[in-house]
Amino acid sequence: MNILKISILALTLSVIVPLSSTFAATDPISANTYTDLNYQITKEVKEMINTPVFLNYIDKNLKGSAFVQITVREDGKIYIDKVAGGNEYLNSYVEKKLSTRNLWTDPKYAKSNFIYEIVMK
Repeated sequence: MNILKISILALTLSVIVPLSSTFAATDPISANTYTDLNYQITKEVKEMINTPVFLNYIDKNLKGSAFVQITVREDGKIYIDKVAGGNEYLNSYVEKKLSTRNLWTDPKYAKSNFIYEIVMK
């Protein structure tokens, strides 16, 4: 009976100990530097542009350029501060598309600002 208990305990510890060290070492944030964060946001913006157009914009002129200012809040939420450009339809479209993304990062990047130009042809 003692041998069975010891075997079960040893088996349990052999599974729990490696798992606990794996979970402890997991970093939920993949951006290690400001440059990495900038790259990831750029990638998200490009993916957003390449997705299909919302139906309510399908018959609108979305040509032109728009500047997007993005800020990281104190809690790590990536927030769209401002979208500006000459085409109001494009500005509205870009703002709505980016707002559908729920982007977060490490709070150590709080108050970081990024400005991107989106050109639609």
